[in-house]
Amino acid sequence: MKNKKRVLRLFIEIIFTIIIVFGLMLLNDKINLDQKREFRLVDDSRSYAYQIESVNTEGDDFVIEGWFFELKSVHNVAKEIKEDKELGIVLYDISSKSKKETEKENIYNKGIALNVYKKTRADVNEYFKCEYDYSKCGFEARINKSEIDLIDGKYQVIIKPDYEQDIGIGINAYIDNGILKFVDSEEEMSLDVTGTDLEVIVEDGYCLASNLEYSISVYQYKDELYWIADTGYYFEEDGGTYIQYQLDTTQFQKLPADRKDNGWFWSNIGGDFEIYEVTSKMNCGKYRVSSRKIPKEYSVTQIETGYFADGKWTWQSTFKPVYLYLFQK
Repeated sequence: MKNKKRVLRLFIEIIFTIIIVFGLMLLNDKINLDQKREFRLVDDSRSYAYQIESVNTEGDDFVIEGWFFELKSVHNVAKEIKEDKELGIVLYDISSKSKKETEKENIYNKGIALNVYKKTRADVNEYFKCEYDYSKCGFEARINKSEIDLIDGKYQVIIKPDYEQDIGIGINAYIDNGILKFVDSEEEMSLDVTGTDLEVIVEDGYCLASNLEYSISVYQYKDELYWIADTGYYFEEDGGTYIQYQLDTTQFQKLPADRKDNGWFWSNIGGDFEIYEVTSKMNCGKYRVSSRKIPKEYSVTQIETGYFADGKWTWQSTFKPVYLYLFQK
């Protein structure tokens, strides 16, 4: 009888231990999931280079592919960066909450965490080639289609450089009704370009910046940028409407000598809208258009444009180019 009691007691202790272990595992999984999906929103900056290259469905999965890395030197100033961080990709539903709420400091938001798998991207490293190795920057992020709304949903892609930390970078990439966009559709200027030469630029290109208040958009078509100004855009009477066009790079040694000699470790090739205007060279409909090539002499990590006068920005946008055409030799 005593032996039976001992066996029963041992059996109960084993079952109890299994329940505790299983409970701790579930708790740990929940904590791990919360770490992946919670973030404190911070602005994008020149400290990061990235691209969301594609979104598509594969069977039951929704898949995001791209690359991301934190620059180890910004404007030729070296930075300490923790290696081997696990990247986090989160989709934040901006249709269900006030965007202003997400922009408050120290507000913690929850999104939908994707499973992220690393990839090596030799092509990315080759384009940004410098003293640092950025080849371990590729990723594939997956989630079951049932967990997101690909019909009416509107999500901003949030990148967590370290999924265990709370920092989440709100990048210029949106999943809008299952389609990848590089500006928020609510901020995108609607253009009437049907039957004009701008139609192919707008339809087959990418809107990278848009300012409804000042009636201007910036599109990339192949390796060229187009500043498309609506009738409400302000132009200087003397024909000198300067447009800032500044570019950050990892290849400071390839910048012109005057930039390096003055300690200006970024490119500044801005110019008057009118000098590069193509309105009279193509059918632009009711719009005025200025066009500039994206340089291929050096890598580009970020582009800043806008109108700067009297010590302040009238309008200003920063964005990443679409690298597909820049990687091509």
